[in-house]
Parts: sequence; structure tokens; C-alpha cells
Amino acid sequence: MIRPKLPRIRRPALYRGRLMYFDFARLLGHRTVLCLLRRIRLHEAIFLHRQALWFAEHHITLAAITSDENPFRDSWVSTLPALDIPLIADPLGLAHRRLGIPLSMPHDKVQSILFDHHGTLQRYVIHELNGRGMRFLLDLIMDGRRDTDLGTSPASSSFAQQIVCSSSHYPSARTQDGHCHVDPCRVSEP
Repeated sequence: MIRPKLPRIRRPALYRGRLMYFDFARLLGHRTVLCLLRRIRLHEAIFLHRQALWFAEHHITLAAITSDENPFRDSWVSTLPALDIPLIADPLGLAHRRLGIPLSMPHDKVQSILFDHHGTLQRYVIHELNGRGMRFLLDLIMDGRRDTDLGTSPASSSFAQQIVCSSSHYPSARTQDGHCHVDPCRVSEP
């Protein structure tokens, strides 16, 4: 089965202190994590900026997409320092549709999509927007696990594995040697 690729679209975004059209092609050539949030406010923006710096130390690009109708209308946007993470607006759901991700999502969760440096979708992960959830994402990427590590072969698997991670079951997602472990009960095809 052919895995979906990063869509070749441009969306409005706040990036490095400027409102601009962000071209998704800029993400090619890097391992990339797209975090899809229902809305982005000041505390999410600052938290994601810090996480983007941490991911960059591991040569991973982090970007955030929001389905909020007008994410840049609030006063905090004009006072925000330049952030090292593109905050991408997708109020009409074009990027969501191209990625095959529904616009409806839980208020307390983040949907993250992991792409390789060719822009090929590797994983779809639902997690909490906190340090533990972001650490799980980084561990998943750094472990370099492929579909065969999760008990499926690329030929028989869907385009990605869905992994649900929350603080209630994150501790059980680690083995004694510290490597990432995914409970098959919590992995499903999207």
C-alpha cells in the first residue's frame, strides 16, 4: 500500500514573528511532526515553541496546525516574540482533509502526525499536550521503530499505526531498559 505524503499546500501561519503563507514543502528533507490542535492560545504557543527547540536538537521539525476559525485574532499574537514553530491556520480543513484527519478532535488531546524526511506519513499519534506526551513522541521517533517493530509488516499494514498515549498509560509504554514499547491493545489502524 502506498503511504500518504505531506500535502503540497500553502496555509496562513504565524512563523518567526510574521504572518505569512507557510508552504508545507518547507518541511521536506526533515523528519517532521505536525501537531493538530483544536485551538492555539498563548500558553500552547509558548509550550510548542519550547518543544520545537527541543525537537530541533534531535534534527526534527515541529509544526502546529489549528482548525480554529480565526486563530490570530487575539491580542497575544501581536505581542508574541518570534517563535521557532510555524503555527498554521486551517479553519476550512484543507490540510486536515489532505492528511485524512477529521476536524473533530478531543479538547484535551493532540493529534500528531510523524513524517519521514521524504514527507511520507509514518505514524499517527493521539496524546496530551504536555511534556510527557511530547517525550513519548520524541522517544517514538528516536527509537526508529518501523511497522515490523509493532508486529505488522509494511505490506500488510495500513498507511500508519495509530497510537494512543496519555499520562494514564504512558508509564506502561516504557520497558525496563527505557525503550519505547507500544501495547498492541492501544495500537490500531486509522
